[in-house]
This record gives sequence, C-alpha cells and structure tokens, in this order.
Amino acid sequence: MHSKRPFQIFLFLSFLFLAVQLTTNLIVSNYLLVHIYFGMAFPLLIGYFPWSLLSWRGFRKLPINIDFKLGIWSFRVGVIGTFLVSFINEAIDDPIQNGIPFLEAWHHFAADMFGIFIFALAYFTVIRRKRSVAPSRRAIP
Repeated sequence: MHSKRPFQIFLFLSFLFLAVQLTTNLIVSNYLLVHIYFGMAFPLLIGYFPWSLLSWRGFRKLPINIDFKLGIWSFRVGVIGTFLVSFINEAIDDPIQNGIPFLEAWHHFAADMFGIFIFALAYFTVIRRKRSVAPSRRAIP
C-alpha cells in the first residue's frame, strides 16, 4: 500500500499513549495494557520495514531498497515483524536481561498477541472493507 496513513495513525496512537502515560503512569499501573498497545500500534510502523534487506547475497549484490522512501506499507510485514520482535523480546531477551523465565512472563507475550489480534480485526473490518467496496455502477442507457 502506497500510503503514509499507517505512519500517521501510528504517530497519533503514540501521542495518545504518551498523553495517557503522563497523566496516569500506565506503565506502572497496568503494564499489560502497554503490551496490548505495542501489539496494536507497532504493525503500523514495522509494516514499512523493507524485507528485501534480509535477502543478503553478498556485498556486490546489496539490496537497494526504495520501498521505504516511497511509503510502501505491508500488513503481512507489520504483523509478522511485530510477532517476531515480541517473541524475541519476551522469550529470548527478557529471560537473559531480567532473569525472568518465559513461563513466568508469558502473559506479556499473550498481551502482545492480543494487540496484534485487535490490529488485524480493525484492519480487516475497517480498512480492507473500504478498499474492497466497488465503486457505484453507472447507469446503463
């Protein structure tokens, strides 16, 4: 999708989160809502990630990506990227950094997945529906 709209929605959600955080200290009071926000908002940003950068074929054939500059956003890249970041953070990085086993903090990963589910639900019920509605038919004489 050639659009800057997902990035604009991400910025709006980020400013909204910042306003809520400054007034209620959400991170301390309900950390699971922060994980739900991550799963819901970050596909909008990660969807711009150029996956062609991952197709490494040596220094002579370095992939040149113009997708990010043109504003190409992908639902699949956003959801898969957010899932991978969440899984790596919760199952690999947090146990190493914080010493908390994944089985004791699995609910953070589940909250991320719930946020991704909310994002996918909103995407398929609102955005996809608007794009797939056929234009009105012209009167045939």
